[in-house]
Amino acid sequence: MPIGKTSVRIASWLLVAIFFGYLVYLRTSPTVTAVADDVEIADSAKQTYQADAEKLLAGSMLNRSKLTLDTHGVADELKKLHPEIRYASVAAPIFGNSPTVSLTLMRPVATLHSAGQVYGLDATGHTLAARASAADLPVVVDEANVIPIPGEQFLPVSTVNSIKTIVEQASAAGLEIDTIALPKANPYEVLAHVKGKRYKVHYNLESDVLQQSGAMIATIKHLGTAEPKEYIDVRVQGKVYYK
Repeated sequence: MPIGKTSVRIASWLLVAIFFGYLVYLRTSPTVTAVADDVEIADSAKQTYQADAEKLLAGSMLNRSKLTLDTHGVADELKKLHPEIRYASVAAPIFGNSPTVSLTLMRPVATLHSAGQVYGLDATGHTLAARASAADLPVVVDEANVIPIPGEQFLPVSTVNSIKTIVEQASAAGLEIDTIALPKANPYEVLAHVKGKRYKVHYNLESDVLQQSGAMIATIKHLGTAEPKEYIDVRVQGKVYYK
């Protein structure tokens, strides 16, 4: 076979191989989208998700090809790194060379204010990277000013459940709890502030919060316009103190 035709054939196969390689080649810089229900996600969190996705994709040569991209493995690793991620999916595009990473974060049940930072707090007590800006969420203020770390557990589940109970019981009685403070001196108590009132309500998290809420509501109704100026204390079972 003449050398000229052989060279042309080899060159043709090389071009086909290069073209095919380009079609299946993947960059390690994915397009990352993160969403959370009705809340804004902090720019710093978006940057963290982007950096972690890039690191995971770059960690294996298999992820450089559409044919061998470990979609489930990368998604699972992202969820391990960030427990606030409810769903994660990784996909190779039909056209183009950038993988797509889609993240859905846990819905916050409260807004957490601590150390000058604002984050979401989910039902399991984990700090969310999404800012819980929804107006209907209670504000939890940590007076100890512990710096929240997105993805890590900030409060026990029992404390989050107690906060939810306090807010829900007050709402059912026509009262709105706008802030709940976590005292620095006592991790087993919370101070709930009723919107539009000057007083705060002292709760004991080691006792029945549902019963304490009932006592608080009954006391407010009983006092009527002669409401307390400073506090209502329902921490002792069967007794209510106010001032």
